[in-house]
Amino acid sequence: MDVWDSVRLTRLRRNFLWKKGKEGEGKGYYLVKWNTVMLSKERGGLGIRNLRIQNRSLLMKWLWRYTSEEGTLWKEVIVAKYGELNPWCTEIVSEPYGWGVWRTIGALWNSMEENVFLKVGNGNKIKF
Repeated sequence: MDVWDSVRLTRLRRNFLWKKGKEGEGKGYYLVKWNTVMLSKERGGLGIRNLRIQNRSLLMKWLWRYTSEEGTLWKEVIVAKYGELNPWCTEIVSEPYGWGVWRTIGALWNSMEENVFLKVGNGNKIKF
């Protein structure tokens, strides 16, 4: 999801909670800060999630699946389309058209690497 898409969707969610009537009619009163509304229910909020954070976490979930699932059809399609740089990552997607979702997912490889720690096991994925 584009940053501006998340801004527009957040604005729609705010308007749904605070505006009266149709779009632009009346004015709602902001009785609670939006950051408070987004808190978990246990902490006194409504449990509405931050769209940017949720989108990023769901995209990173696909990266995790890419690294951990072997022999799945969807992964074979991605590897056939883009090639595989190593077992952890595809080649960089540079096409300006089509498959925009995987390009967006691939842009998170660096963030994924910063937050994942490898453990040496039987040598299938890590070799010296």
